[in-house]
Amino acid sequence: MNVLPLLIVLLTFAIGGCSKPLGEVATASKVAGEAGQRVAQAAEESGDLALAEQLYAQASAAAPSDAAVQLRYADILMRRGRINEARDLLSKRLQTVSDPLELHDGLGSVYVLTGDPIHAVTEFDLVLAAKPNDIRAVVNKGIALDLLGRHTDAQALYRQALTLSPGDQVVINDLALSMLLAGRPQEAEQVAAPLRGQTDVLPRIRTGLGIVLAANGDVAGAGSAAGTQATQAQLVQLAKAAASSAH
Repeated sequence: MNVLPLLIVLLTFAIGGCSKPLGEVATASKVAGEAGQRVAQAAEESGDLALAEQLYAQASAAAPSDAAVQLRYADILMRRGRINEARDLLSKRLQTVSDPLELHDGLGSVYVLTGDPIHAVTEFDLVLAAKPNDIRAVVNKGIALDLLGRHTDAQALYRQALTLSPGDQVVINDLALSMLLAGRPQEAEQVAAPLRGQTDVLPRIRTGLGIVLAANGDVAGAGSAAGTQATQAQLVQLAKAAASSAH
């Protein structure tokens, strides 16, 4: 069984940040002027990603040195399923932006989503060499290492991230799933325990919690945790798949 797609789905991957989408690194950036920015953001919020893409494409061409604009455009491309275009955009703009580290982080995220964790680690290492406590790069490198089966190294990075952002539900989820993938379901459940009492848990993280609970035999609790995100049967199946990939 090829578990790479499963791992990518299980590990909560917020491109460019733990709890923020890629383009939120600099919300003050202007996108083809204030009016264009408002229209683009409104288009995103209303679900009109085609219009948002058009506006950010124009902004990307008009401001090739603005890293935030390039990241926002790449984010829209990825949300529309055009991951290769996002990768090509970020690779091209590395030569033009004033802060290439932001793009290296985004490019590493793209490599993770395309199943190329080795190149992803290289990109994240470039960021961490300059900013050792950049939480986005720390967490995203951890995910890349998990995809490579280097769970112990990944868990060290998640714990580093938790010292930078205590209680972050995304990092807790990733750490718990990493332990599950390493064949340590009981420890995974202990790590994920704080999520059970929270009411504002993100949908994918609820699914992750459900998988961890299912892996420990608490099928009813798994279903309650996941809610409408997955059935009990699906959670059990995912837990078995994670167990089969444990190493």
